[in-house]
Amino acid sequence: MPVCTIHLLSLRTSIASFFATLRKTPFKPLIVARVARWIITPSTLSKNALLHTTQPWDILLILPTVSPVLPKELEPLINGHWSIQAGVPSKLLSSFESTNRRLLDPSTEDVSPLTGALSHPRIAKSSQALELSDELRDWISGDKGPKGAVTMLNVLAFAPNKKEEYLKYGRAFADSIGSRRGGVAKIVGKVVPGSCSDGCDEWEEIALAHYPSLDHFADMIASEDYQDVNKSKELVELVNEILPFNSPHSRVFDNGCGHGALSSIIKARYHSVYLLAADASPGMFDKKKERASRESWRHFDARVLDSRKLDGIPDDHFTHTLSAFMICLAQDPDLIMQEMYNVTKSGGVLGIATWDTPYYDFWERPWAKACKQIDDGYEPTMLMSPEWTVAKEIKENIQKAGFKDVTAIEKTGTWVFEDANEALDYFFDGGNPGCVKMLQALEHRGRSVEEVRPIFERALLDEYGDGKGGLKGTHYVTFVIARK
Repeated sequence: MPVCTIHLLSLRTSIASFFATLRKTPFKPLIVARVARWIITPSTLSKNALLHTTQPWDILLILPTVSPVLPKELEPLINGHWSIQAGVPSKLLSSFESTNRRLLDPSTEDVSPLTGALSHPRIAKSSQALELSDELRDWISGDKGPKGAVTMLNVLAFAPNKKEEYLKYGRAFADSIGSRRGGVAKIVGKVVPGSCSDGCDEWEEIALAHYPSLDHFADMIASEDYQDVNKSKELVELVNEILPFNSPHSRVFDNGCGHGALSSIIKARYHSVYLLAADASPGMFDKKKERASRESWRHFDARVLDSRKLDGIPDDHFTHTLSAFMICLAQDPDLIMQEMYNVTKSGGVLGIATWDTPYYDFWERPWAKACKQIDDGYEPTMLMSPEWTVAKEIKENIQKAGFKDVTAIEKTGTWVFEDANEALDYFFDGGNPGCVKMLQALEHRGRSVEEVRPIFERALLDEYGDGKGGLKGTHYVTFVIARK
C-alpha cells in the first residue's frame, strides 16, 4: 500500500512566496491548501505540537511519498512543522488528480443542494463533538471563512471498543448524511506506526473529507439525520448487538413511528434492510413519507395502522420489532405489546424506548408552573401509566406478553432547542402525544392554551435557559430489549 505524508506548516513568508518556491522543487503534491481553522481543537494527543503558540498553521501539504523531511529550499520559509504518514489504497491515489479536479471545479448540476437543515439547526455549545455551535455558525456565515469547496483533515484515534461505531458513521456518511450534501471522503488511510513527528504513537487513521462549501458542511452537522448518527442512538445499538440488522432476511418494524427519527437512523445505517413504519396518525404517516422521499430510502413501506390491532401483518413476520416513546403514551399498551409479540418471529428481537416517569417531567414542570399562574387549581397530569414507565414494571409486562431475556436499561438524555420559539413550536404544534395531552388537560378546565403561551415561554427560559437564548435540559429514558 502506498504511503503518503501529511504536513502542517506555519510560514515565515507569504503563502504566494511559498507556493512559488514549492513549484521549483521536484515534489508533486496531492494537496496544497490554505489552513482556515480548527473545527475540533486537539485536547489530548499531540496537543502541544499541534497547538504551538508561535502562530497558526498556514498550509496543509500532502505528498504521495514517504517524505517526513521537506526540501532544503523550503526550510527557510517554514516557522513550524508537524507531519504524519499513512498508508493509502492505491486505487484512491491512481484517480485522485482527476477526482479532486472535478470536486474542486464542479459543474452547476453536480453541486448538491442544501437540505434546509440550517433553517432550524441543532446548536451545541461547542464544535468539539463535530456539532454546529453559535461561534462556528457565525464564522461560516461571516467573511473570514473560505468560499467555494473546502477540505477537512481528520486525524483519528479511537476510544476503546468504539472503532466499529466510527465505521458505521463512515458508512452512513458515504450512503446518506454526507453524500446527499456533496460530502466525499477523498483520502482515507491507516497511520504508519512511529511516523508522527512529535513522537505520538496513538494515532490510527487519517481521512480527508470534501464538501462543496462551508454551508454544505454546516448543513450536515446541523441536521437531525447527522446528529442522530453522530450520537449513535442507544436503542438501535442495543438491538443490533443482540441481532444485527444486516442479518440475512431481516425485516424491521417501527411501530408508532411518529416523524420517523428511529426509522431514519436505521435506514442511514442499514439502507438495504426492509423496514415497515406504522403510525395511527395520518399526519405522521404523511411526514414519514416525505422524509423517506427526501432521504431516498429504499426497501421501505409506511402504513396507517392501529397498534392495538395490526391488521394486514401476519404473525411471526418481523425479525426486529421496535417502538420509541409510543407505548408509554398510548391507550391499551398491554394490547399493543401483545400485538408486537405476535408479529415478531421466533428468535426475533424487541426494542422499545419509554419515558421513565408518568409525568413527562421535562415539559410538565414548566407547563404546570405556567398553568398555575392562570388557574390555581391546575395539577400536573399523569400522562402515562407507571406500568409502562417504571423499568421493573415494564419488564414484567413484556414478559407477560411472552417475550424472554428481557433487559431494561435506564439512560439520561438531553433536549436542546435553539431558542424558545423552536421549543414552543414543538410543544404546541409538533403533535407529540404527551404534549397534546397536556394541552387537552388545560382546555378541559375551560382555559385557552394561547392564554398560557407567553407565561410558558418564560417558564421554559427560567427552567432551561442556557444564557444565550437557547434551551437545554435533561430527560430520562428507559430502553428495554427482549427476545421471542
